[in-house]
Amino acid sequence: MDRKTIVRATASIVLACLSLGVISLIEALPYSHARDVVSDSLKLPAALIAGTLAPEGIHGKHPMLWLYSGIVALPVTYAVFWFAILSLFGRMHRKNTALNR
Repeated sequence: MDRKTIVRATASIVLACLSLGVISLIEALPYSHARDVVSDSLKLPAALIAGTLAPEGIHGKHPMLWLYSGIVALPVTYAVFWFAILSLFGRMHRKNTALNR
């Protein structure tokens, strides 16, 4: 694997952990409808994946599958998101560097 890919993967994992920290800080804010909308929107990728694996939700036949898939899916989806963003920025940087030569 390329060194730049490893650096991007590591940075995306760190950024995913920071994103989860921000989500947990949002949960610590006083109650408001806007806070709940933002929090639920940021957790939506995990809810979609958990809902696909266990469509009945927490009250269905496989509540632990729903729970654990949601717990695993959130950091993984944010890591993939940040990896894609960092790769896009890296590609743009290489293109700008090549044009300036």
